[in-house]
Amino acid sequence: IFLFGLIITYPFLSLLVDVRPGYCFSTLTNGRCGNQLPQPLSKMQCCCDSGRCWSSTAASAPEMCPIRSTDEYRKLCTVAALLPARPELPPGRPEVIPPPLLPGPYPPLVPQQPEIVYPSRAPPPHVILPVNFTDYCQLFRHLCLNGHCIPTPGSYRCKCNKGFQLDVRGECIDVDECEKNPCISGDCVNTQGSYMCQCRIGYQSTPTRTECRDIDECLQNGRICNNGRCINTDGSFHCVCNAGFQVAADGKNCEDMDECNIRNMCLNGMCINEDGSFKCICKPGFQLASDGRYCRGKHNK
Repeated sequence: IFLFGLIITYPFLSLLVDVRPGYCFSTLTNGRCGNQLPQPLSKMQCCCDSGRCWSSTAASAPEMCPIRSTDEYRKLCTVAALLPARPELPPGRPEVIPPPLLPGPYPPLVPQQPEIVYPSRAPPPHVILPVNFTDYCQLFRHLCLNGHCIPTPGSYRCKCNKGFQLDVRGECIDVDECEKNPCISGDCVNTQGSYMCQCRIGYQSTPTRTECRDIDECLQNGRICNNGRCINTDGSFHCVCNAGFQVAADGKNCEDMDECNIRNMCLNGMCINEDGSFKCICKPGFQLASDGRYCRGKHNK
């Protein structure tokens, strides 16, 4: 195999590849591996595809896969791409597989052996297979999760989708928009690639759920502040009542004020409450004072 200017035979490559089955994890967040995949995979199968961490046993701590576009990653995954896929095992001989068939016009230089014991996967020695790697984005389909892979000479780079950013490993990770407190008058909830606002009482979210705006209760509800005037405030409202009315206990309307409950109202007479007002009926020998709030003697000046 022609690899980085060197001719390497298959038996040598088989020594480089760790084919032990292990546990693969597809997410890496804040240094913690998560989302374990159900099927056992080798480190090569895991890290060169969608895996982000790999562990050889259930008891051992997962190790992070090599950072993509590094020499360590190329060493693992370029070798993985050059190795032929494992053929189906013949019935009754699970420990033996037939030799792999080599593509192209490169016939074997020595007679083929009748069988090869797994996992060497070694073809007849000294077979040279030239391979030209120019586009890592096509060779490895899962290089830039949450982003777009852009090939570069001998490598690649990731252009992240909206709501994601490059981390130190060159991968696209979620941006926590809530750190910038975008939800004034609400609580921010971070989501993958975005966020949403849970608005407080008196506010409503925009169609995109990324902002909280004041509800104008005076316009939204025509039955508010009856017998008064509605004043909208930030996140609420209040009523300015007409003369003879007072704000109700719920604060949403104006109700009649019973002036007859005021001490000495309609003195020397009888107080009669009316909607928004009252009137005094004076006793005989008394007449209503000019302010209409009490009765005075007819001979009193």
